[in-house]
Order: sequence, then C-alpha cells, then structure tokens
Amino acid sequence: MPSYQVTFVTPDGPQATRFTFDDDAPLDVQVPQIVEELRLRGLVIEGAPDDELTVLWNGAEVDLRRSPRDVGMLVARPIELRMRPRPVQSHTIVAAQYLTKAGYAGVMLGTSAALIVWLLSLLLTDISRLPLSYAALDVLIALAFGAAVGGAIQAYDAYRRFRPALSAGLLGAVTGAVGGVLGIGAALSLRELVGSGPTYGALFSLRIVAWVLVVTGTGLALTLLETRSTTRLGVTALITAGSGLFGAIVYNFPGPTALWQGVALLVGGAAVGFAVVSWPLRTGRAFLEIEAIDRKLVGVLTARTTVLTDQIQTPIAAVGRGGRLDRAVAYAWFDGARVVVTPADTSVSAGRAAVRIGGTPLERAVLLGDGESIDVGETRWRLHVVGGGLS
Repeated sequence: MPSYQVTFVTPDGPQATRFTFDDDAPLDVQVPQIVEELRLRGLVIEGAPDDELTVLWNGAEVDLRRSPRDVGMLVARPIELRMRPRPVQSHTIVAAQYLTKAGYAGVMLGTSAALIVWLLSLLLTDISRLPLSYAALDVLIALAFGAAVGGAIQAYDAYRRFRPALSAGLLGAVTGAVGGVLGIGAALSLRELVGSGPTYGALFSLRIVAWVLVVTGTGLALTLLETRSTTRLGVTALITAGSGLFGAIVYNFPGPTALWQGVALLVGGAAVGFAVVSWPLRTGRAFLEIEAIDRKLVGVLTARTTVLTDQIQTPIAAVGRGGRLDRAVAYAWFDGARVVVTPADTSVSAGRAAVRIGGTPLERAVLLGDGESIDVGETRWRLHVVGGGLS
C-alpha cells in the first residue's frame, strides 16, 4: 500500500508526516483513523470546536466517500487535512421546476443551423444547374444537416461550460456529418433493396425511414461524444426519431415540396438541439447560471449554465476578457440534498470579500436554495435548485 505525505496545521504551526493508505478503501474509513493516530501523538489539527474536517489533494477538496484510486491520488502530491467551519443554512427555497436559458439556446441553435441547410438545399434544387441525382442531393443535404447542427450544438455546449468552443464545434461537425451520412446511406441501401418502381406506400415508407435515420443518426452520434449512458441514448433516439417521423409526414404535404422540406429540417434541428443540450439540463436538479457580466444581462444564445453535482466542485469567479473565468474565489457543489457554496480559501480575507451572496460577503461555507444571487466583482451568478428533479 502506498505511503502519502499528510500535511496539516496545529497551534504550533504547519506539520507533515507520512501515513499508509489503502488505495481501494473509502477515505471516510481511513481518515478518522489517521486523525486518531495524530491525537495519540499529541497533535491536534487547528480549528474551532464545531469545525468539520476536510481533505484536500492537488488543491481540491476530496469526496471522503471515494477511495484514493477513485480520486486519482498520486503519492507525488501530499494530502492536506484542514478544519473548516460547518456550512450554515442561509437559504432553503426549492423550485418546482426550471428550464435554463442554455436549454432554450440548444433548441434555437439547432433550428438556426437547420435553416442554413434549408437555404443550401434551395440553392441546390431550385437554383443550381448542376446535374445532381436525387440520391446525391439526399447525401449532400444529410451531410450538411449533420455538420451544421452538430457543429453549432457542440460549440455552444462547450462555450456554456467555459471550454474551447472552436475545437468542440469542429469535432461536432465531423461527428454530426458522419451520423447523418450513415443514416442516409442506410436509407439509400434500403431503397436499392426495394428496387425500381416502388408503390406510393413503399415510397412513403422509405421517406419516413430516411428522415428518421438521418435525424436519429445525427443525434445519437453527438450524444455519444458526451456519454455512453443507455438512458441518454434512448431518450435521444426517441426524441429524434419522433421528429424524423413528423418531418417525413410534413415533407409529403400537398404544395411546394421545398417549403415542407424546410419545415421538416427545422423540426429535426430543434429536436437534436433539445436532445443533446436541453434534455440533460432539464433532468438536473441544481444549476449555476451567469445572469450578468459587467452589469449587463446575458442573452439566451450567450447563456452559460453549469449543472452542479457531488462529483466536481464548480468554480465561481468573475468573467474576464474573452469570456474566460478569472481565478476562482469560491466553489459550489450539490450533494443530492443541498447546495454548498464555500470560499476558495478561508484563510484569505480578500478572497472572502470578493464574493457576495444576496449582498452579504461570503465568509464561510453556506447552504443555499433556489434563486440566490452570487456576485463576484461585476459578474452575477444565479443559483437554481429544483425539488425532486424531472428525470
């Protein structure tokens, strides 16, 4: 079993010693044993009587329910034991339901990207004199649909989480294009199996298959970039297949085919955006949204939303130049029952003063509820907590 350096502060100053940890045992079993061993040696970690013990590694607080192996601990970095004030209950309101701005943005961007594809299809079918076959047109439109919708949605999904948007958009465009082409390729292969001169009913069925496969293929390909969850994949398949079926029916309405093709594409783009971006947000229970930057309200397409979980401590900071986060001055997480917000470093008074919750400086860990505002400089965050979830 590996031996880690353990650091802590006593009334006599900083101390360090080494302890052996079981890489596969939860820390909440091992850490109390270490604290008791320190007590037997006459070493007491500095803190108030009602403080609680926290464990930090690599600068971040560690979930004591996990093992060192789960956390990814390495012996090259020390484990820090630190006492901190227990969170105080500041706000307990829980909302019945809430759909974030980012959820709306996913649908809007999917629709906007599909609109561009529709204009491209008009160019190819109504204006262009290129000798393209119907099969070639189908492949081009499916390719454009997957690339445009995938690129727009993935770029935005990365942007809202403060990740590089350009690389994510390029990856999304390639992935979406592959999904769309695979879908239309399967549909064209099925058409070849039917043979020439199919009946109207067979042709209508083929169109349904084609629309369903293209939209579903795009949605599933993009979802696979984020997760392998069978639940998420199933929800994506259900939403996108339904929109593909609706699109195929609309495509066969009487009147100008180009018009109904556009409506079908818009519905498909909206469905992919909802399945990939909006649905995961809709099933969350705690969110942090940026409400204002430089005292200016943030719009829908520039909304940034983070889902709070118990796996990651979400940094809270001011938004600086280029839309990037400055140094974190607080952290927030949701343990399934409560949202905890704590200063990044309780030993630095300047860091505490930089964060205000409901106008009050953040000086210790607090428990918050729905609707609370968190101000960092000229940036305002808004917390939303949903009771029971929507999943």
